[in-house]
Amino acid sequence: MLNYVRVKLKPKEEDRLLAGHPWVFANEVDSAPKVLAPGTLVEVITAKGKHVGRGVANPTSKILIRLLTRSFTEELDDAFIAGRVQRALAVRKELGEKWGTDGLRLLFGEADGLPGILCDGFGKDQAVLSCFSAGMKPFLPAITAALKTAGYKHIFEKSAGESRQKEGMAESQGWLTEPGPGAMVFHEGKAKFTARPEQGQKTGFYLDFREVRRRIFEMSRGRKVLDAFCYTGAASIQAALGGAKEVTGLDSSQPALDEGTQTAQANGVGDRVR
Repeated sequence: MLNYVRVKLKPKEEDRLLAGHPWVFANEVDSAPKVLAPGTLVEVITAKGKHVGRGVANPTSKILIRLLTRSFTEELDDAFIAGRVQRALAVRKELGEKWGTDGLRLLFGEADGLPGILCDGFGKDQAVLSCFSAGMKPFLPAITAALKTAGYKHIFEKSAGESRQKEGMAESQGWLTEPGPGAMVFHEGKAKFTARPEQGQKTGFYLDFREVRRRIFEMSRGRKVLDAFCYTGAASIQAALGGAKEVTGLDSSQPALDEGTQTAQANGVGDRVR
């Protein structure tokens, strides 16, 4: 059985938490040990002793505790975390076919019961994993192992940015497994794209604009299209594949534009995308 530190809330601070919110802020806590290391397992109770849930602590953040379960019998061990990963992957199993892509957000933080954890999958066996919670950092090996078991044998960590700094963590970037063969290639509809997490923005690609790119594909036949702030030109390429007569992509980053030009040529639309 694992050891948990008991944390007691101030009076009348439990309503939001009992309604389902997963964060306990430092100013809501009445009593807790003075020394709480990042990743410490905790049990949260109300001022009257009612059970709230179990989670992980990070004393350097305003979000002192991120709840993982509402049960005081469920153990927060590696098997628990692996189960959360497996459940999230199962939920998304059919989405690739539905959306016609093998570039998917696999793990989405609190929505999957894995606060501060993001993971994007590219192709069948490559993924980019990000950790923005110091409390969840000790579970990175378990998350990586669960992803590998699911077939993602090349996993790159990209944990950077302001959120990481607020958690009191240095940025971290590099392979958690054996390195992949190169740029992460994946498909979205008729298009073939690449993600380069070591040099690109976010996890290497803006997967969250998929629906926008789909609409652009549908609307572009016979049109001239200007794609401003185009980054690596994914929307430009979808416009061209959708039948646009001419597409101009505009961005301040020359490396991003160069990659966009190469991707347009690889998709057979280099003559219509500038």
